[in-house]
Amino acid sequence: MFTGIINASGVLKDTMSRGSNKLLVIETNNDFNNDIQIGDSISIDGVCLTVEKIDNNRMHLTSIDTTVKKSIIHFYKKQAEINLEKSITLKTYLGGHIVNGHVDTIGEVIKEINTGKKITLTINIVSSFGKYLINNDSIAVNGVSLTIKSVYGNNFSIEIIPETIKRTNLIKLRSGSKVNVEINHITKAIYEFTKRGPR
Repeated sequence: MFTGIINASGVLKDTMSRGSNKLLVIETNNDFNNDIQIGDSISIDGVCLTVEKIDNNRMHLTSIDTTVKKSIIHFYKKQAEINLEKSITLKTYLGGHIVNGHVDTIGEVIKEINTGKKITLTINIVSSFGKYLINNDSIAVNGVSLTIKSVYGNNFSIEIIPETIKRTNLIKLRSGSKVNVEINHITKAIYEFTKRGPR
């Protein structure tokens, strides 16, 4: 599990197909890599992947075909900047919200407003997940814990503060950009429970 508070950014140095799966080679700084071990879980733009190999300051991870299809890994190109977060421990400060690293759907930015002091993004998701959107609820976009400002239909808007702008790749998003979206799992669970009713 993760908190949605990004530890570092990485650069995609290579991506290769392994059958229907995809190998990612991500370069990070040594401060991020110094305590990572093979088998560790890392959030890659909000997708939980396992470290298979560490080569100096490069991590090798494989995404299975199902994850590739339902995340922006499908659109990755070399030199892409990627949000990174290490999995939480019992000593981790929970500054965001509990993020599973299981992306629900790909969203598309349909509007971007940059005032210089903050960025407001409007993101569209498919209707099957739009029902879970609630004002002021937590949501993860590219692995970043954010608060939903407003909801209309299958669209939601978020505001990104300067500190988040500095720490993440969200500043690079423009109208038409694809993003990973993970709905708050507590919200989904409550919705499904109340919908089904007692058994």
